[in-house]
This record gives sequence, C-alpha cells and structure tokens, in this order.
Amino acid sequence: MTRQNNINAKPLGLATRASTGVARVMGLMSSLADRFGLAAANRVDLGESIGVALWSNRLLVLGKRAQTVLSEGGDDPRGDAAATLAKAAKALGVSRAALFLPAEEFIATVIPLPGLTGAGALQALRLQASSLIPSLDEPLVLVQTPNRLAGTDDYFCLWMTQARLTEVSEAFEVEGIELAAILPRALLAPSDDTGETYRLLDQDPQQITQVVMREGAPVKWDTLQRSDLDEPELFEQWQAELKSTELAYQGPLISQSDPAWLSTQEAMASLNAALATGIYFVPPGEVKRRQAQKNKTTITAIAASLALIAVLTLIPFALQSIQFRLAASELADLRALNSTARQDQAYVADFDSRWGTINDYPRQEIIDALYTLQRVISPDTLTGLEIEEGVVNIEGTSNNPQAILQRLEQDPLFTEVAFSRATSNSRYSISLRLSNVSFEGYRARYAEVSRR
Repeated sequence: MTRQNNINAKPLGLATRASTGVARVMGLMSSLADRFGLAAANRVDLGESIGVALWSNRLLVLGKRAQTVLSEGGDDPRGDAAATLAKAAKALGVSRAALFLPAEEFIATVIPLPGLTGAGALQALRLQASSLIPSLDEPLVLVQTPNRLAGTDDYFCLWMTQARLTEVSEAFEVEGIELAAILPRALLAPSDDTGETYRLLDQDPQQITQVVMREGAPVKWDTLQRSDLDEPELFEQWQAELKSTELAYQGPLISQSDPAWLSTQEAMASLNAALATGIYFVPPGEVKRRQAQKNKTTITAIAASLALIAVLTLIPFALQSIQFRLAASELADLRALNSTARQDQAYVADFDSRWGTINDYPRQEIIDALYTLQRVISPDTLTGLEIEEGVVNIEGTSNNPQAILQRLEQDPLFTEVAFSRATSNSRYSISLRLSNVSFEGYRARYAEVSRR
C-alpha cells in the first residue's frame, strides 16, 4: 500500500528552477493574448461535495467525526495509493468529494511574466507545463486559477503531475465516487482572523508546509520533508526562511498539527475558504461530467428552440383553423336564423311558379287608355278604336292629323306612334302601343318556364 512520490518540492529552489522555461515561451505570448481570461476564469461549482482530507495514514471527513485508517507501517505510512484512498472514501459513505492532499503532492512556483496579463499570462503558464522542471519527465497540470501577486507581474502557481491527477480520478470513478476537485491540505487551517495577510503552518509526521495568504489567496508557499530537518544546514536554512517570512509578511500564524479541529464547524468554514481561493485541480472524470452536462444542456436548448420554432410556425395555421371554425359556426347560426325566411321565400317561389301565368298577365287598362286618347285627340273626332295585346289602332277626322300624331308621341302612355295608312286632308289612321303593356315579355318569360 505504498506509492513512490516523484515530486518532493524543496523550499528554496522551486521558483528558480521553474523560471528556466519562461524564456522559451515569451515569443509566443503576443499571438495568444486575450484568448483566455485569467482574471475572469470561472470558478468550478462543486455542488454538494463533501470534503475529505488525507492526514498521515488517516482519511477524514471534514465537519464530521468520521475517519478511517488506510494502513499501518510499511514503507509509506501515509497509505495514499489512489485505490486505497477511493475505497476508504467509499467506506465513509462519500458520493461526491473534494479531496485534500498533503503539500508534497504539489509544486509551488512564482513565475514572472512581465508585460503579460489575462489570457496571455494564462496561456504562457500552461505552455510551461512540459518544461517547468527539466529533471521531471512527467507533464504537469496547472492549478485552476493562478494568483497574480498584487503590484507585480508575478504569478503564484501550483502544479500537479498529470499522471497522479488521472490516477486518483480513475480510482474514485471505479468506486462510483464523483471526485469534483483536488486541493492542497495546507489551505484548510482554520482562522477567525479578519486581516488581509496571515500565515498557515501545516504539519504532520512527514512534512511541514508554510503558506502565506493575502486577501484570500496564497502568495508564498514553502514545504519541506521532516526527514530533511535532520541535516543541520537545512534545519538552519528552514528556520531562517520562517523568520524572514514572518518579517516580510506581518500577520498572525495559524498552525495545525492535530486533526481534531476537522470535526468542528470551523472545519466547514475552512473548506469553503479553501474552495474560494481557486487553488484546486479538476480531475479528468469531473471534466467529462461537466462536458456531458454541457452537451446535454446544449441538446436540450436546441430541442427547445426547434420546438419553439415549430410552435411559432404552426401558430398561423392554428389561427386560420380557429377562424375557419368560427366562421362555419357563425354561418350555421345565420342559416338557422334565416330558416323561416327561406321557407317563406320557397313558398312564394312555388306560388309564383303555379299562379304567375295568371297573376302576371298584362293588364291593358283600357278605360285609362280611352280617357287619355280623348284628352289628347280632343277637340278632333275619334271614329274608330281597336286594342289588341297592347297595340291600339285609331281612326278619325281632323283638320290637322299631324298635330294629333305629335301630341300622341309626347304622351308617356303611348309609344311607337305612326300613321298606319295613308291619310287625306281630314281623315287619319294611327297605330300606337301602350308603353306599360308588354305581351312579348310575358310570352318570353312564361313560354321559357313551360319549356322547362
């Protein structure tokens, strides 16, 4: 149950060794500017994650009195093999975890990037992952949110080997646990301090880590294996480093050397504060889950958009259908209201078809015609009168027959007035037609009805 660590970060030489890769990437920075916003990097939503911390050979659940011993004795008393960690977390009933590991799992560097900010700086830091430490062949992963030191062009960065991150992620996935993030345990030291700067001292039987926090983010990170303190020169150098840090960064020292505090409410506050720093690593399994969720959300949004477009497309047809139904209903109502009128109309049409021949027979109004002729012809004499189907033939005597003809033409009761035969000086014979009588029209109408 042991694991050989490839990274044992030294307290004094990490920044110097890491800066060797800066010169190799400076020429690429201008073309990569503003591609990724370092200052605007999104913090990961860890959801309902439970904090679990590896302390020596024990795995503890933050905020609860729950822990399990991973191993006892052996070459590696921490017993931090990935599979062992995952099984221990599962035994503690954890389903989604934020895992806090000792500082020796990480490399801390301060990298100067003069003239680069935001996207350019972030890309520059990522490009150094393969050449940060020449003696290390394994590729490194950059922490989620590197911290730019205020007033400088320097960036505090934390690194972890890609192989270790993948190993732990896969082990937790095998056990059915969602590993949301991996964080350094040193950030968990509790503090009631409200000042802007303070120091955290994380100690266990294997290592000592000193972290300087300013405005909620680390600005200095030193870690040392306890076995190295057996060397007098390294011990004096470490003490000098602690003293210089104390003088350079005025603020309280918060030390943790016993895990009892992890079961208190202050432990949960420390967990939230650690997550708020942005100093964490997102495992590959969590990246896949987020991508799957993003794809699902995208597909859902596309499906909803298509459904909305379909609904909007169908709305005109639906409105037309509604309007058609309303018009049909209104037409049915109108037909119902006009039913009586239509029945009366049918009765009248039937009556007309039966009795129209008699009722519409032309009336010649002979008496009115005689009175009108007497008025027009007077004082001349009318000696003969003949009326048949609206055609009138008159004969008589007059000193001026032409004047009688003119007076008949001017009367609206008569039409087609003309002399029917030759006249002498005193006798006339005139043919005319009653204008209000049309036997031709009557015969044309009812002869056509009879033919039908």
